[in-house]
Amino acid sequence: MKLLYACDACRYLFESETEETQCPDCGKFAVRPAVQDEIEEYENRQVDWDDEDEI
Repeated sequence: MKLLYACDACRYLFESETEETQCPDCGKFAVRPAVQDEIEEYENRQVDWDDEDEI
């Protein structure tokens, strides 16, 4: 099962199947599970990316 994580240092949102402690974007150890608002933001971004394929 994929979990969604957020980096408090750079605000990067990312999915991972394993427990993460380091951000894959900035490399800092400021990662935590995403809260509901961040999950919704991430899902909305995914919809936007999917819509670009239709253009």
